Amino acid sequence: MKNKKRRGFTLVELLVVLLILGVLVGLAVPRYMESQKAARARTFAANVREIVSALEAYRMDNITAPGGPQYPNDLGQLKTNYFTQEPINPYTGKSMLSDNPSESGIQYVSDGTSYSICIAQQDVDDINNNGRIDEPLPITLYPSCTYFFEGFDDTSSLNNWNLGEYTDARINNGALYAWSDVASLHQYPLSFIHVGSKILVSPPNPNSFVLEADLKTSYYAEIWLKLCSTSGNCIRIGFGYDRSLWLQTPDFFGTAPAGRPTNWTHVKIVVKGSQIAAYIGDTKMIEGSTSYTFLPGYIELQMRASSRYIDGWFDNVKLTSPAP
Repeated sequence: MKNKKRRGFTLVELLVVLLILGVLVGLAVPRYMESQKAARARTFAANVREIVSALEAYRMDNITAPGGPQYPNDLGQLKTNYFTQEPINPYTGKSMLSDNPSESGIQYVSDGTSYSICIAQQDVDDINNNGRIDEPLPITLYPSCTYFFEGFDDTSSLNNWNLGEYTDARINNGALYAWSDVASLHQYPLSFIHVGSKILVSPPNPNSFVLEADLKTSYYAEIWLKLCSTSGNCIRIGFGYDRSLWLQTPDFFGTAPAGRPTNWTHVKIVVKGSQIAAYIGDTKMIEGSTSYTFLPGYIELQMRASSRYIDGWFDNVKLTSPAP
């Protein structure tokens, strides 16, 4: 009897099998990564809820002591009696009871009788995104953290700000009133107001934040809100002479029609990764993109006009992170 020769795979058949396997892997891996991403977000949110429950249990255990603290000064005080195992931040692998927001992913503040929790953690799954984080965690139960706020409620607020040359300012009716008449000393009038924060703002994620303020002026002048990084990169939102709103970075400049802010006007810059947007109130006016980073940095309030005297008002200057 003749032995039948076993026929193996041809090269074409092998390539077809490999191609099919490649397609299947290409379909499966993204789904797996998305499920892992969703699982981490769910775990993080569940841990936050567990911490809030432990805080309420702490309050109930201490409510019988009149005048005593009803909430702990830091979350580490919950470890012994309220957790059998510390909740772990699935993004950092660190305890969520840590007082370091870059480890825990949350920021906890308490005065003993009340507390606040905000989300500092960002989605860090995109390890090939050069450190830029474009997408915040899908957690809306708790707000973003406030890293800077100035309401100019009393005269001591001025201690937090540097006044530029020939700029005068005072607290008036719970707002900052700034003015300049230096132009009266020159042949060609050009007045300039500069008020800069002394506080360095440095949230854990410099690529996702909201900078906002209320401002107004009765003068025909430029008025703007500005954020400059320690390396000199600046982003600003303001109103120009041509009655337009503008948003500017070193590599972007956008404008939109807008009247002069003769009444209190709320302006806002939203930065999410490389995407930037300018708002008046809740209305998006301008959007664009930038390759620059603006934090850590300092906040500035400025005005400029071709007149011998200008003044303007600023209030409720705030920076929160991450951007919603």
